[in-house]
This record gives sequence, C-alpha cells and structure tokens, in this order.
Amino acid sequence: MRFLLVDPPHKIWTILRAWVPSPGCLQLLAYLEREGLDIDYMDCTLNENPWRDLEEKVRREKPEVVGISVVCTAFIYDGMNAANLVKAVSPQSIIIMGGEHPSFMAEETLSDCPAIDYICVGEGEVTLTEFLRAIEKKGDVSKVLGLAYLNEKGEFVYTGDRPFVE
Repeated sequence: MRFLLVDPPHKIWTILRAWVPSPGCLQLLAYLEREGLDIDYMDCTLNENPWRDLEEKVRREKPEVVGISVVCTAFIYDGMNAANLVKAVSPQSIIIMGGEHPSFMAEETLSDCPAIDYICVGEGEVTLTEFLRAIEKKGDVSKVLGLAYLNEKGEFVYTGDRPFVE
C-alpha cells in the first residue's frame, strides 16, 4: 500500500517558498519510515507550480491513502483545496487530514469538505500507523483511537482520545 503525505501549497506564504520544511511532517515521516511503511512525501511549498505538480503526482502514482497536513487555521482552505484536487484526480484514494485546525475542528472540517474521509486528531504518529495498517489489512478503522469521520448516515464519529507519545 502506498501512502503519500502532502504539505499543500500555501497561497499566503508564497514569498517564503522552501524556507523551511514542515517539522511536523518530517517527524511523522521519520516515525512511519521506522515502522516500515511505504511512504512518500510532497512538500508543495517547494514547487513553482505546486497545484499542477500535485495533480500530476497523484494522477501518476494513484496512492491508496493521501495524508494532508494543515499546520494552522490559516492553511485550512489550502488543505481542503488539496483534498478536493486529490479526490478529483484519484477518487479511490482515501484522504486523511491532520494538524492543529482539523484536530480542534474535526466535525466542521469533515462537514465543510466531503473530499476528506478521515481526520487524525492529535499526535499522528501512532494513530496514522495503526490507521494505515488497518487499511492495508482491510481491518476495522473504528478501532483506531484518534480518528474522526462521518459514518454512512453522515453522523460524526470520534473513536476516542489517544494518549500522548511519551
């Protein structure tokens, strides 16, 4: 199973392009790599044509799961735009979003952007690892702590708090 983590293009930070990679994404990737998962990363803040490049990468690779990182509230619409783009190009891809804004506003984020399938609430290392393994094994993601999603009836589901990483 192929997982792509995306730091979406940030319109308001164009002037700071490639200034510093997202520390949260790098930490998450290091953890997932240590767990032996098949991961890829696209920092769209590095690209001159980030939306086109993201579209081409997803169209070419068709990842099974795409994670979208939203560092702060100012970037939520960039994350939602990225989710909509990914779903348009690769409708079968599962989209999971994480970060501060989606964690604190999970129900609203899911309602505002139907392209997002899941929200990783809080620290993502263990939750995302368990989520990816459940998807890979076609298991029950409702047993993974720290996930939020809308069920088949459109009702908000939160699987519960995950303890902080020590």
